[in-house]
Amino acid sequence: MYISLDCYQILGLPIQATPDQLEQAHHDRQQQQPHHHFSTTTLSTREEIITQAYQTLRNPISRSHYDQAVISYAQSLKSQPQPEEPPPGIQIEDSQFAGALLLLYELGAYSQVVELGEPHVGGGRFDLRRPYMGSALAESDILLTVALAYLELGREQWQQGHYEPAAYYLQGGLNILVSENQFTDVQTQLKTELYRLRPYRVLELVAHPDLESNERQRGLMLLKDMLLEREGIDGNRNDHSGLGIDDFLKFIQQLRAYLSTAEQQELFEAEARRPSAVGTYLASYALIARGVSQHQPALIRRAKSMLKRLLPHQDVYLEIASAALLLGQTHEALQTLSLTQDVDALSFIKDYSLSSPDLLPGLYHYTDQWLTEEVYPAFRDLVGQPVGLEAYFADDQIQAYADALAAETATRPQPATVTTALSPPSTDSTFSAPSLPAPSPTVDPLATPTVTSPPLKPDYAWPSLPTFSTDSEATPSPSPLSTPTSSFPSLSAPTLPYEPIANLPSSLTSPRPAHHLSQPDLASPPDAPPLGPEDCPTPNHNAVQILPHRPQANPRRLRHGLRIAQPGRFASVCLLLGLGVVGIGFAVRGLWLDRSSPPILTRETPSTPLSSSAGISPSPNPVPLNSPTSEVTASPTAPTARPAPINSPIPSPNNEILTTEMAQARIVDWQKAKASALGQEYNIAYLGDILAEPALSRWKSTAQTSQFEQSHWQFELSSIEIDSLRPLGNDRFEVMARIREAAKLYQGNQLQTNQSYEDDYQVRYVFIRQGNTWLIREMKVVS
Repeated sequence: MYISLDCYQILGLPIQATPDQLEQAHHDRQQQQPHHHFSTTTLSTREEIITQAYQTLRNPISRSHYDQAVISYAQSLKSQPQPEEPPPGIQIEDSQFAGALLLLYELGAYSQVVELGEPHVGGGRFDLRRPYMGSALAESDILLTVALAYLELGREQWQQGHYEPAAYYLQGGLNILVSENQFTDVQTQLKTELYRLRPYRVLELVAHPDLESNERQRGLMLLKDMLLEREGIDGNRNDHSGLGIDDFLKFIQQLRAYLSTAEQQELFEAEARRPSAVGTYLASYALIARGVSQHQPALIRRAKSMLKRLLPHQDVYLEIASAALLLGQTHEALQTLSLTQDVDALSFIKDYSLSSPDLLPGLYHYTDQWLTEEVYPAFRDLVGQPVGLEAYFADDQIQAYADALAAETATRPQPATVTTALSPPSTDSTFSAPSLPAPSPTVDPLATPTVTSPPLKPDYAWPSLPTFSTDSEATPSPSPLSTPTSSFPSLSAPTLPYEPIANLPSSLTSPRPAHHLSQPDLASPPDAPPLGPEDCPTPNHNAVQILPHRPQANPRRLRHGLRIAQPGRFASVCLLLGLGVVGIGFAVRGLWLDRSSPPILTRETPSTPLSSSAGISPSPNPVPLNSPTSEVTASPTAPTARPAPINSPIPSPNNEILTTEMAQARIVDWQKAKASALGQEYNIAYLGDILAEPALSRWKSTAQTSQFEQSHWQFELSSIEIDSLRPLGNDRFEVMARIREAAKLYQGNQLQTNQSYEDDYQVRYVFIRQGNTWLIREMKVVS
């Protein structure tokens, strides 16, 4: 049979080679051996073909004829792309077929190897009637050569940035080996390459211009497979892609720019249900984006609820405040805003609220810029679109939803007023404030200013704000990763081969808006260093331009910076949670109730046990409590019963010491007050009758946080036993008491069994006398 094996290529020589060079090349080629273990039969036929090429070129007459054929074929190629005459080659015996394929593989003719060899290895069985198969060893060698050619073709395509063709070749090589159940080591190598290729394939497929194409659906399926194997975005299982948690989060960040709002909502809500803190945060972004762009406030309400799950371990108060503003809940928005620790964002908001009695104008500006720069650019179907908050609030359906939500909120008990920590913005600022209606002399500081159009109810009126101008550019279709031309990496490399995954677009590495990197970073100083290689192009857009008389500082460059090169707020949320700094795979709904994190505890903060000391003798028997101190029902639909009445403060003559009976009665009252404050009604009125500072402020704050998180406790107190009582001074006593209680935590209407408990614990109380009343000043669990 005739094989297109050029004699000069076989020996690695140019056509001008001298006889001495021919001799040396022949010797060198015989000494060279393939890297993989082929049978001696195939190696022998390979040497026979090398010698045959050497003999052809060694003889001057045969070489002259051969050279003429080579030159003639080269000239034919110039005149016609596919000449009729065959390319230069040699005649081989059928039994030499395996050796010829091996030589073609060594010469890099991988496509020719597949073309010649695949017909003889398909279908899971060889055609044993073919004489050139020779033996079972030769059959295996042909199979191995074709599989290796597939592997190299896949690598070539990968290096050229053609990820789907690369996967086609790698899968083809794997299939023929699996069908014959041979060469498991090569199978493993092919599988490894396929796994490591998956992130690149996902990016290439989801970047397809047709949102409804089969290619995009295939890319989403690959992504879901990776998430399943990793057990979530911040999971620590191995998906064999070579990406650690940090790199995988960067990969997800890049991927967001290619996914629509609906796709991200579906994807990240599923992640949030694992639960995943990162998934929860990303899902809230998708819900807010859809809610604003499609005028669906119900989605924004869901997003706000999801963000609250991340408290208090993550400062997402700004996001919650913006969501509340979008829902017309201005009072809640201002209360929530007062809880954030983001100084830069607060400064930005204050600058926009200089002539307003509250911070609503600044929060409006902040929300508009946040949506424009951070939220919208992270979604394929929203890039370049104006946010249009004015049209959003002018929508009758939005106003109707706000009215309904206000009515619903009015039927529920409201939390105690949270004193804002924000001081009014300075009036001597050099920035001029937006034009706002003059407030009424009797207006409450937290009330919202009114506007004449569009009409909204007073509690949901919005300030008149400057006009934003947005310049949008045409959005180019996302381009997949490019790959360097370096040699293929070893399979044990811990990171993604070729180009680091950090080089993906940075639209997702921060909750800050994903700026196109050709644009200047508004928050970067003029002499800031250039962005790193992580900041590859994302869909282009121009950042919203604030009117020139207003400050141009970006409100949350540090807080929401999702950029890989400049990790900020969102990077802190996602990367820290993903890397386990806050905890991998924690139950988000129970975060704030970690019983090791005071003061969000239903029991007192632990401390070391006190040494025994003399004191008043304890009561001989514990006092049983036949009914729970809180009658809050576990049924979500049942009406909420009033807590058991709390005894009036115990008057105490100025010289009367605290007795065991008095201390026990006060502790019983405290347990009832605790159940009332942390129950469904969040009634903190009784706390002042029982607690003194600093315990009073601590438990008021705990109750307010519980209401803000929409969680409550149901307590059942079994017994209280006074162990000891000793004076600490004229008006101070230490009481050691043993409490036995059961407590159930509800998040919304869902019982949180992992945070609920039934326990017997000892508490150290410090009583102080204020006037004629004994109050609890301190309390700590000691065992």
